[in-house]
Amino acid sequence: MSNDLFKTEILGDDLHATKMSSSNIEPNEILSHPDGSLKSGTITGGLSSKTLLPTLQQSPEGVKLVAGQSNRYESKRLLGKGGGGEVELVLDKDIFRLVAIKRLRKELHSASLLMRFIDEIRIVGHLEHPNIVPIHDVGKDENGQYYFIMKYVYGETLQQIIEKLRSGNREYHKKYIFHQRINIFREILKAVEFAHYNGIIHRDLKPANIMVGPHGEVMVMDWGIAKRIRGEKPKSGVGSGVDELERKIKDMGVETSPGEGFGQTENDSIIGTPAYMAPEQVSKQPHDDRTDIYSLSALFYEFLTLKPYLTTKNSMKEVLKAVLKEKPKFAMNVRNKFQPAVPADLSHILAKGLQKNPEKRYDSVRDIQLVVDNIMSGHTPVQCPFTFTKRSYQGLINLVTKYPMSGVMFFLMLVFFSVLGFWYLFGEILQVF
Repeated sequence: MSNDLFKTEILGDDLHATKMSSSNIEPNEILSHPDGSLKSGTITGGLSSKTLLPTLQQSPEGVKLVAGQSNRYESKRLLGKGGGGEVELVLDKDIFRLVAIKRLRKELHSASLLMRFIDEIRIVGHLEHPNIVPIHDVGKDENGQYYFIMKYVYGETLQQIIEKLRSGNREYHKKYIFHQRINIFREILKAVEFAHYNGIIHRDLKPANIMVGPHGEVMVMDWGIAKRIRGEKPKSGVGSGVDELERKIKDMGVETSPGEGFGQTENDSIIGTPAYMAPEQVSKQPHDDRTDIYSLSALFYEFLTLKPYLTTKNSMKEVLKAVLKEKPKFAMNVRNKFQPAVPADLSHILAKGLQKNPEKRYDSVRDIQLVVDNIMSGHTPVQCPFTFTKRSYQGLINLVTKYPMSGVMFFLMLVFFSVLGFWYLFGEILQVF
């Protein structure tokens, strides 16, 4: 069985293969079609909201304003299907912009999935952050399907980027050097750290759920199985937009109590994607911030090494067993002909983040951020001979930068004693022979 098995999403006891479109539509492409039309693939209907903004119309009496009467959202194409929902690209004809609409899949309608869908709306509505895709509106279409409107993120998923790097694409290797990959990871950390600050864990962090825009934008997507693990209310201020979402949810005829739903899952369910699941997700143990830390580390491991941290398995049972037992190879020792070895300091971050025992992982995302920031600022933690050498080199560079003359003198002394030591060793060798 191929690595596609690793990408299968588990919702409770059901398996659903996630299929995402690999193509994107440029926002400017809409403007090239006066009627707002696009030649596209699968089209679905059902959105009955009417345009609100009036249009100008010429008549014998002159120019007059005509109230909006056409459907506000025009379907373009299917973007993808996940475990419980499907995402479609639509054109908002009032604002004249592309947006994404997410619906529950018709064949999977149930009370529990509807509650999870509403949880996603509320969770993302609370998490107003530059690296988290925002929700614009919620509603119920003429077919009785619940939906929400969110920002359409133009770009590529991290999974698509990894696949191109894995294939040896020169342009992508030139663009996504290790330094740039670290920067993308730092943006992901910002989003997850903000969610954790508000008491919410994602539970399905994987390359397919990360979008990278053409200008370096990074978005953490798909909060469909996110869960609140502490706190009844978000710690950050929530604007009127969330209140409006709550009002519209009630208007759709869905009543929930404050403690109902909101990311709660059955105790006997496994939820997530095997390749990036933490052991406690597989063993159905309590989840906390460190659950996401494991998934983040699995994601970053694959982004750096271009290989999953688990070796290929032949069945779902073997995959889940490997999550519990298999120790990943130290990232620096994973070779790839298209790139240099992963730096030792980053390999140590991955090794700690992928510990099977949550107690041995980082306690928080903030702890990872501090280590990564130190590495990026030239203060590599000393954890092995490789990191000692790097730290010493960085120290020498910093010394030369801060005290040029002292640095030069130190360098000359280092060269002198190195030559002296070599000369002494060479003399000893000559005496032996």
